[in-house]
Amino acid sequence: MSESYFVIFGVVSVLQALVLPGTIILKKIKFSGSGFQKLVYAAALSLVTSYFLVVILVFLNIYKQGVLIFIFLLEILFLYRLFKAELNQPIYIILSERWKKFTETLQSLSRSWLSFTNFSGFVGAVLSLGAFILSASLLWWSIKSALHYSGTIFDVWDAVVSWNRWALYWANGEFPLNTRNYPQLIPANYSLSYVFMGSTEIQFFAKFIILPMAFFILGMPFDLGLQTKEKGFFFSTIITYLLLKKFLILELTNGYVDGTMAFFALLTVYTLIKISFETNEQKKKQLIWLGAIFAGSAPIAKQAGAYIFLFYLLWLYFGILKKDTVISTLEHKKLLFQSLTISAILALPWYIIKQVVFWLGDDRSEISTLVEVSSNVHYNVSLQEQIIQAISSFEIYLILFPVILLAFFLLKPLYRWLVVTLILPYPLLWAIIASYDTRNLSVFFPIFGLVAGIAFEKLLDWGLSLWDFGKLKLWFVTLIIVIALAAGLVAKFPNEVLSDKQFALQTELFSAKKNAMLYDLVEREGSDITIMTNYPMRFLPGFGDVELYDNYKNYAVFMGKLEANKVDYLFVPEYVFVEPQIVEFIDQQIAAGNYELVFEDKSWKYYKLLKVIR
Repeated sequence: MSESYFVIFGVVSVLQALVLPGTIILKKIKFSGSGFQKLVYAAALSLVTSYFLVVILVFLNIYKQGVLIFIFLLEILFLYRLFKAELNQPIYIILSERWKKFTETLQSLSRSWLSFTNFSGFVGAVLSLGAFILSASLLWWSIKSALHYSGTIFDVWDAVVSWNRWALYWANGEFPLNTRNYPQLIPANYSLSYVFMGSTEIQFFAKFIILPMAFFILGMPFDLGLQTKEKGFFFSTIITYLLLKKFLILELTNGYVDGTMAFFALLTVYTLIKISFETNEQKKKQLIWLGAIFAGSAPIAKQAGAYIFLFYLLWLYFGILKKDTVISTLEHKKLLFQSLTISAILALPWYIIKQVVFWLGDDRSEISTLVEVSSNVHYNVSLQEQIIQAISSFEIYLILFPVILLAFFLLKPLYRWLVVTLILPYPLLWAIIASYDTRNLSVFFPIFGLVAGIAFEKLLDWGLSLWDFGKLKLWFVTLIIVIALAAGLVAKFPNEVLSDKQFALQTELFSAKKNAMLYDLVEREGSDITIMTNYPMRFLPGFGDVELYDNYKNYAVFMGKLEANKVDYLFVPEYVFVEPQIVEFIDQQIAAGNYELVFEDKSWKYYKLLKVIR
């Protein structure tokens, strides 16, 4: 294939990995979630479907460019048939419908911000508005970040020597062998771009597959906030952003699979929350099955995803179904069994195959190596000390743990189960096994941020409800605000800070360069010297006793001051501003060696400094 088609087939490979299969599945099952929900579900289902497609094609030894193009064309044809009615609609109708939904969402949010009945509600509405605006800006940040890193290549160790290397095996029609337990969801999808292009030279499109993950992760709590109008989800977006920026920003931009791991982990919990809000029985069941797919897909993104797979049924039952009134209790066991079957079919085959490979001695597990590396990173201290050192790497974000614990009994059952089974134990497990790098917390951070935001909302609402601030008189509130502002100003700008700033700025008056040289002169020779000048030194701090003013306009006055005072330096303006007799006198003294030029400077106005030689 001509190299001029690289860009076309590169884009097609991204569509195959993130868009087409998932879109077809969602349309076929008549999924009716929000627009963003469809977007992230389509991406997840596309990644999983494309992974199994690659596995099957490699197994059949037909993982070729022509076969992929044929499958792509079939998908396009199938999409056309599924969306034929929509495609034949005038564009203005589609746009008006989308615009209507968008404005209705904003109107619904606005009504929630206007529905307060007391002062606490007012504070909550203001905070909700602020959190919404900030969250929306963070979504824009994630989009800009993805665009910024598009067109870059795999340039860090694991991405180059592991993830992309395994993708090249897939692209060559081979099953990667020495992969330890590391699953192949992302390398298989990386390989799509190479096979579509018929070349392994260009990495841009393979790497682009992981770049939207930050947007997907931040968008999930934001979407929940739009649906529920609860400010806690907007707080979650902000906290999750801070955690990602601090601990996972490189993994979201450099080709590691940890960003995708974080995506599938949060996607499973996001789906559980959607299940808890759904009131239609059939739609609720559909979400449960989709949640099972995502929980089963997490372990084939990275090993830590097994945690999500193992706890999905527990979170589903105890967090939602146990007290659910939409689905009958007789259906619970059936749904749980179906969910287990779905997720197990996705999650287990890879690890069963790898276990057989380990038994045959063709590869070995990485667990013991990770434990050893973590121990070495902490200089082989005791296990207790290692845990303390590892947990301390959370730095300021350790405060989120007490926030969550304080709000524990205010949280819904699902969040409480997340706290007990994931948020509290997982960092300890990480500290023991894989604390050599915080990227190994990718399965934890987005869920941690989600629950922390909700917990913060609960504590905030509880705190505001303790006292009816609305009964306070305006004069008292005004006084408190004035005192708080005054205290804040005093704390931020104490006398010495103001004095130092004033001094620093005043030393730059007129000509900063001349001033610097004059200050340097006084520092070297002391403040008991005398400089005769018309330069406005008196306006500069510290020069009050140094300056002897003369305007260089009257020869008699000039000579009188020279005779009456011990003048050490003359700071003379440009000669055109000096009386001719004084110019002649100064030039004679210079020629006689009685005056010596120290420096001259033309910035602002021309001046030269002459030293009187005694």
